[in-house]
This record gives sequence, C-alpha cells and structure tokens, in this order.
Amino acid sequence: MKVLRKASLTVRAKDAEHTLSERNILSSLAHQFIVKLYYAFQTDHKLYLILQFAQGGELHSYIEKTTFCSEDTAKFYLAEIGIS
Repeated sequence: MKVLRKASLTVRAKDAEHTLSERNILSSLAHQFIVKLYYAFQTDHKLYLILQFAQGGELHSYIEKTTFCSEDTAKFYLAEIGIS
C-alpha cells in the first residue's frame, strides 16, 4: 500500500500531477514487470494506492539512494524494463 499525504502534494503542483499520472498509468497497464494497481481511494487527508507487492521497493527510490551503479547493474535494469 502506498500512502501519500494530500498536504505534501498541494505544496508542489508537479507532485500532484505526477501522482495522478502514476495512478492513471498503473490502472491502464498490465505488464509482468510493472506492479498492478488493485485499488485507489482517498480520505480527507491522504491518498491510498493498493499495489501488488514488490519486494525491494520502487526502482525510483533505489536510484535516488544509490550514488553509483555498476554497468552490470544498469544492464540488468535496462533489460528488465525493455522486455515485454
């Protein structure tokens, strides 16, 4: 489950736009290497995305935390993304 605070999304308009795009893209895709969005809902203060479990977290988070990526690691992720 991915939980986002609405207050943090209203501070930066791009974040709100990206979140809406993420929800729309995930709801329209079915791919073996992209997590499935089962359900999305909101309360007064938070947005919830119920996603397929992916051990290890998001690739985006991994890239942000990693300062260096070996060529082999980069090849692996590119191959995973490129396979359809």
